[in-house]
Amino acid sequence: KPDLGYVKRGGKRVMVSFLPGGYDTCYEDPKFKLGSTVTTNTVTGCNGKTTAQGNGVYMVQMGEVETKANNEEKVNVSIGNGKLLWWANNSGTSVTAASTATSASLQYSKADDLKHSVVTQIRTLDRNYDGLTDHIYFADLGGQVWRADINNNADTNNFKVDRVVKVLDVSDQVGTDTNTNTIDAPPRIYERPLITFYNGKFDYRDAANTLGSASGVQAMVTVGTGDRSNPVTATRNVPDALYSI
Repeated sequence: KPDLGYVKRGGKRVMVSFLPGGYDTCYEDPKFKLGSTVTTNTVTGCNGKTTAQGNGVYMVQMGEVETKANNEEKVNVSIGNGKLLWWANNSGTSVTAASTATSASLQYSKADDLKHSVVTQIRTLDRNYDGLTDHIYFADLGGQVWRADINNNADTNNFKVDRVVKVLDVSDQVGTDTNTNTIDAPPRIYERPLITFYNGKFDYRDAANTLGSASGVQAMVTVGTGDRSNPVTATRNVPDALYSI
């Protein structure tokens, strides 16, 4: 399911649709794993895969915002409709000017670990309420959550995606079935991350089991893992869970 947002392009405010890459039928196997040496996947053609289909996200223009004489805004869908403005995955080749410079041309971001299918709806965030998208959050079927930072600063005519960063990785939450000697596949995330904000003082325990505290406005990202492809039959040695960071 797409999610809509707005970015700058050519000095104009344009409506865009953020699209997940899609689903690889290899995930019909609840034990599906990526890896060149994997031989235990049960779906035909899935052994030895190092990258799943649908391992990317896309920004597509839907139209240009126009302001009428009475200050009412409308989206002219005849302008730029369907143009791909930006995309990200782990294997594209456009890693020079298009991915690093402010440009109205196609932009690309490479994230080495973005290897699993992305089926979640994209979460868009306008952090400063200027009508332009500042961040998008999404997750993949390998237990990873990602954020892309979009630069729409006032002194620029064209957006630029500054970075795509992994904010959570629970792919190591796997166990071994001692009876069959099989290892869990990485946890899967099918639903888009929930982003919430809190103001106050908070105590926390980090990954190194160290206690700490933070104060002020805090952003929290929450996701849940599960297997929507095999909701009844899938079993795990390490249970699915909710994660908040």
